[in-house]
Amino acid sequence: MPTCHSLAEFCREEVTCRNRLEYYEQSCAVDSLTKKCAGPPSECRKAMLGILGTELRANCACKGTDFTQLYDCLGWQRLLWVNPCVVESQKDYHTKRSTERLQTTAVSITTSSRSSSWRPNEPNETPRGVSAFAVPTAATTSRILPDEGAQSTELVEVPSTTPTTTTTTLPPRFCAVHRDHSVQYIREGRGKRLYREDEPECSELCQCSEGESLSCNTVCVDRAPCKTDFAFYNHAAPAYQAYRGRCLCYSGRFICMRPTPDAYKLPQGVFLFLGYSETDEALLKPHSNLSIQDAVGSLQDFMHHGLANKTTCTLALYNVTKENLILVAKIKKESRGANPRPSLDLLMREKEECAGPLHDISEKINSHHPELHSHLLLSIFKMAEVEVKVPDSNSGLRLSTGVPVVFVLLLEQLLAS
Repeated sequence: MPTCHSLAEFCREEVTCRNRLEYYEQSCAVDSLTKKCAGPPSECRKAMLGILGTELRANCACKGTDFTQLYDCLGWQRLLWVNPCVVESQKDYHTKRSTERLQTTAVSITTSSRSSSWRPNEPNETPRGVSAFAVPTAATTSRILPDEGAQSTELVEVPSTTPTTTTTTLPPRFCAVHRDHSVQYIREGRGKRLYREDEPECSELCQCSEGESLSCNTVCVDRAPCKTDFAFYNHAAPAYQAYRGRCLCYSGRFICMRPTPDAYKLPQGVFLFLGYSETDEALLKPHSNLSIQDAVGSLQDFMHHGLANKTTCTLALYNVTKENLILVAKIKKESRGANPRPSLDLLMREKEECAGPLHDISEKINSHHPELHSHLLLSIFKMAEVEVKVPDSNSGLRLSTGVPVVFVLLLEQLLAS
């Protein structure tokens, strides 16, 4: 890998590259006196585009550099690869782009005239046969203008022939987010994390507040690679580590299914291993006001309401390490019966009741299922695995007193003889 200052030296020897480098320095360098960016974000973006495809965008390092040139090398490394002004210009771009999209695609939905049958059943499904501007109820119809041949949004009351008294329930209120020729519906009081196909490192945190007020904020993850002694892993690249299972390089860190073996010891039971990103947690917390401590309750709600198979299991936090959680699944107290001790029967019931739902959650996390991948908190989970530590029901069978059945049978035979 070349040194960073040698890249700048080679660039200065070529006229076109030298002009682009000078423009980049003037627009994206940090001023040594004011500690601010030398140019506005728009100029820095243009300068950044100018050096793409040149030698300046090759990976470089300062390891092994002569000590007399180390300071110069580190300065070029900060300018080319660890530049806060470039990050600021990207954030400025995404903020402006998000604002422009909201201004051009804002649609006013008249909720007062919606019928109770209007329900977006799926997140990406547009209500069939329903106009986004005015929806007639059962007691109204639309008027056709003869001159224009178009349907007007004016509603005309139609008298009912048989007066009836009914109690109507108002339908849920939603915010509509229009993105890339599709519509996402967010229920009032909730939020979603929406991703972009062209910019996978960026996402929008959209929340529908009271009164169907929609607000969206753009967050971007640093696409930093992960380095080992043998190779570099790009951002979002899969990996594997001994004893930790499958991993994912995420913003410069490996997120694995399990923590290191010396960090935990499991008793008998049903466990869910989770690998999460502290980078994601820090990005989402200012907008969702949620942290990893809230994850257990959120997963519990999802297991009871987001899965097709209903369960009596509850989740409890068993172990927390850096970017790893271990949750233990238990059957609800009212379903355990009179004996609260962890007998073999209870362990087998926990395996039967809880293993299936936990495997469903694990599969959805590992496959980036939209239900979890778009959640404002649960999207921080990147890897998951289930472990069931329950003895075989046909071996080691014991009574509730802990005495082996075989020993009891032998004792009975001796007494009978």
